[in-house]
Amino acid sequence: TTGGTGGGTDLGISGSGAPIAYGTIDGFGSIFVNGVEFDTDNASIFVDGVPAGEPDLSVGMVVSVEGTINADGVTGEATVVIFDNELKGPVQAIALDAQGDVMTITILGVNVTVDRIATNFENTTFDTLAVGDFVEISGFPEGLTDLRATLLEKRQEIYVEGESEIEIEGTISNLTDSTFLLRSYTVNYTSADLSEVTDSTLLDGIYVEVKGTLSGDQIMATQIEQERSFSESLETDDDFSLQGTVTNHVDDSNFEIAGVPIDASNAVKKPAVLTIADGVLLEVEGTWNGDILIATEI
Repeated sequence: TTGGTGGGTDLGISGSGAPIAYGTIDGFGSIFVNGVEFDTDNASIFVDGVPAGEPDLSVGMVVSVEGTINADGVTGEATVVIFDNELKGPVQAIALDAQGDVMTITILGVNVTVDRIATNFENTTFDTLAVGDFVEISGFPEGLTDLRATLLEKRQEIYVEGESEIEIEGTISNLTDSTFLLRSYTVNYTSADLSEVTDSTLLDGIYVEVKGTLSGDQIMATQIEQERSFSESLETDDDFSLQGTVTNHVDDSNFEIAGVPIDASNAVKKPAVLTIADGVLLEVEGTWNGDILIATEI
C-alpha cells in the first residue's frame, strides 16, 4: 500500500506490467478507480499478499491496478489489482475536533485522520469507534507520521498483546544483526521472513512494512516487506492516474504523491481555482517521462 506513511508505496505481488492507476475503490460493477470502471473478470486480485476475489475488496480500499484503459478514457480491463493495508493495531487514543465530524486516532504511534463522511467504515461507525478496538486502516500518507483513512475496518477478534498480529510501516534505523528501530519501536527480526526484501538483506534507510506481535515497545517480526515507490515500476511514456495527499510541495512543478514526483505546471485544474499544497488530496492524470509524472489534469 502508499501507500505507506511518509515512504514508498507498496506494490505487493507484481504482475507483468506497470501500474496504470493508484487510488481508492469508489464503487463496484467491476471496480471504479480514479473515475475508470475496470473489468476484473480476468484479473488476478491480491489482498495483503494473498490471492483473493472481487468480493474481498471494499469501497475505500486504496489499490494499484495493472491493465489497460479503453479509448473512451472511462472504461478498461484490469489484469492485476493489489491491496495492502497501511496499518493494523489497537486504537490507543481518540481526539475529536470542535465540530465533532473529524477525529484523530492514534494506532501504534501513528496519527490517523478519520472523517465522518469521507472515511468508509466496516464493522464499526464514526460514533461507536472506541479506544482498544482492533482495526485495520487503508488510506493516504500525510507527512512522516500521519495517515488519512479512506477505509477503517474493525477486526472481529479482540486484540491481545503479544499474540495478535499487527502491521506497521516505517524507515529502518539503528540496524544490528538482530534488531532495528522503526518509529518508536524496537523490532526483533531474527525469525522474520525477509523474502520480500531485496536480496533478503535489511539496510538502514529502507522503508518497510513489518508484520508481527507487539509487547510494550518491542515487536517480534514474522514478516518484513520492502515498500517500493511506483517510480521504480513505471515505464517511460506510461499513462498513469494517481490519487493521494500532496507532500514535499515546492511549487506546482515540484511536489509528490505516494513518493511519485509530479510536475503539474501545465495541467488542467478542476476546479480552475484549485490550489496545490501539502496535505491537499488530489487525483492526478499524466504521463511518466522516466523521472517525473507530467500531469495533464488534476
